[in-house]
Amino acid sequence: MWQNRIEIGLKHEAQGQIFFPYPNNLVFPSSNSLISLSIENGNVLWEAEIPDEPIAVKFYDDKFFVMYAKLLEGSKRISFENMCDMGRGASISTYDAKTGELIWENSYLGVDRQGFALSQQILYLGASADHGASWASGQVDANTGNDIAYSCARWYNDENKEPSPRGADEGITGYFYYFPREVYSCAGTQCQIIVTDHAIQFIAKQTNEVIGQIEFQGFRLHPDNIDLKILDDTVLIYLSDSEQLFAFRF
Repeated sequence: MWQNRIEIGLKHEAQGQIFFPYPNNLVFPSSNSLISLSIENGNVLWEAEIPDEPIAVKFYDDKFFVMYAKLLEGSKRISFENMCDMGRGASISTYDAKTGELIWENSYLGVDRQGFALSQQILYLGASADHGASWASGQVDANTGNDIAYSCARWYNDENKEPSPRGADEGITGYFYYFPREVYSCAGTQCQIIVTDHAIQFIAKQTNEVIGQIEFQGFRLHPDNIDLKILDDTVLIYLSDSEQLFAFRF
């Protein structure tokens, strides 16, 4: 179908981050933007400039949430009520997944750049101090970015018998890890995917017959450098070591 050269902005992710929010497009972060491509032809559908290099990106409820390691200039700064003296601050910006339009962007004091979770329209931020002996947890309205609650304590002391509450990472789709032995649906047939030195093979689960194969030239393939997604009769493959994205039809 098509081939495209893309550079994933999340350098700390070994496999990159490619999201498939809807059947007709994919989205990935570069170092300074979110980019949506058509699955049909690889053309750019929209591109949203982001204010800094991202450290975490998640898709939830038709929105993309992007975290940055610093307080952004010009953004609204939020200090939680009863905030602890920990956490240097981090920022979040949120974009419409269908258009790339910015919805809200805030910088939060008293939290760290250690990532975030989303559940039940609440965004959970955290911080730690004293070599992890003290913790803080902030809650933010995922629709508006406004602060909801903040708590801080020490782990397992007389007043706090339980560890910090953790928000469930629910509703997040598109973030795809590659497992060579996972069962897929290949053109209506259950299949498994095997990586050889220079090819990706599609194996029928019931018969163990090869029903498809994609060959690559150059360096040996390694599963840790492959993101793969099957959408109906389309196979999308991203090779993070060469920053190449391929689309094939069964």
